[in-house]
Amino acid sequence: MTTNTTNPNYRSPFLDGLYQSTRRLQQLPWEPGTVYKPIRLVVDTGFIESQAAMRSFSPEIDFVKKIAIPYVTKFWSNALRVFPVVGGIRVQEGFCPVTSESYSTEGVPDSDLVIVLAANMESVCQSGAMAAARSCQADQWDRPTVGTAVLCLDKLDVNDEDSRIMFIRVILHEFAHVLGMRSIDFPYFYEPETGLPRTARPFKKERVQCVDDYYSEVTVPSKNTLTSGLTKRGLRYYQVVTPRVKQVVRNQFDCQTMEGARLENQPTNDGNCFGTHWEARLYASEFMSAITKPTKQVVSPVTLALFEDSGWYKADYSVTQLSTLGRGSGCDFVYEDCIKNGKVPDWG
Repeated sequence: MTTNTTNPNYRSPFLDGLYQSTRRLQQLPWEPGTVYKPIRLVVDTGFIESQAAMRSFSPEIDFVKKIAIPYVTKFWSNALRVFPVVGGIRVQEGFCPVTSESYSTEGVPDSDLVIVLAANMESVCQSGAMAAARSCQADQWDRPTVGTAVLCLDKLDVNDEDSRIMFIRVILHEFAHVLGMRSIDFPYFYEPETGLPRTARPFKKERVQCVDDYYSEVTVPSKNTLTSGLTKRGLRYYQVVTPRVKQVVRNQFDCQTMEGARLENQPTNDGNCFGTHWEARLYASEFMSAITKPTKQVVSPVTLALFEDSGWYKADYSVTQLSTLGRGSGCDFVYEDCIKNGKVPDWG
């Protein structure tokens, strides 16, 4: 059956559980007296609209503009609060893409984060990716305020329900990278309780062994943000060890000895020394693992915990869903092999 993707009442099944909870939230005020407000996310579609005129992607862009973006921006507005920007964000030309001259002179009004969309860049889309994103500007507390996301529209089939659902999930995922889930952003995190940087300034680059076994000169986050380790098979990994992330994953797996949440051990782009996604071995059902699957992936508490531990956001965990993979399985599931003596053990 073909769904009318321009229908404003169209609801993606992927987001049903998320938006049932957020609709209830909207009946409640934010805490009285708080300086934090729901994040105002402005998405600029000027670039992809110009591309639609040159190439035959009008249905895909129509879906992105009218269905996907409203869902995704509404989700993040319900999920995260920030200290609001006063007077709008001025986009710095040369660092970030600009589709309107007023962005750099007058600024983008009523915004706390501006994301400029582009589409079908060969460097991204010919590599097999569905999308890519990065931040390119930050405020005085290093919180990302401007970013760009590239969408590979040729991988979206607007006449297929599963494809539409997956593409909404992809955009949700890429916006999380702009918000700060990138290893390059980890050194910029702050202590939420003290307001002080987690990693000492000025930054100093160090020569470290990355998860792909190559060495690189990079800025290494503080030991209370990121640590490294080796699996039983001797494979290197890095893990986020901030307080909320640590407690969430301990509860997820019912393993109170866990030090943090592991990042991917196979970097998905050049210069990514530590990993920018959750490790699929433990978090395949989380939407911030590196691989997008047709099976259900959820926004689980671990990703919002990371955002809170950045010191930039306050999170509302009622918009999350619990990840099913390994839930309550204990420390053996986390640390032991998936296959032993040719068989799947009880914890597997």
